[in-house]
Amino acid sequence: MSDASGIERRLGGKIPETASAATASTIRRDIGLWGLFLALDSGTQIAFKAGGNALNGVDFGIAWFDRFLATPAVWAGLAGYVIAFVLWIAILQGSELTRAFTLQGATFVTVPLGGWLFFGEQISLARA
Repeated sequence: MSDASGIERRLGGKIPETASAATASTIRRDIGLWGLFLALDSGTQIAFKAGGNALNGVDFGIAWFDRFLATPAVWAGLAGYVIAFVLWIAILQGSELTRAFTLQGATFVTVPLGGWLFFGEQISLARA
């Protein structure tokens, strides 16, 4: 049941202007959080891929770890994860887990598109 229908029921079918505005504000907030989360979560994966590309040709060990620490894309990805975590908690605060988790699946579209756009990766039905 939506906030608006619950308010309507309690008020005998009439929603005051302030309740309607509050519901619209909540919807705008949720859309904004989702858009920001989707962009940030996708950008985080793209940053990690760029970081991984910067580590090509270096065997795992001290030299690899030194380059890992010196790679801005890795740090951008780590920062993205922290910020996405905070956004995810904010999203879950006002959403059902089943709906939120399903909507999170949009990254299965945006991340491959980012791979194609930034790294020239191929997208095909066989890879999907």
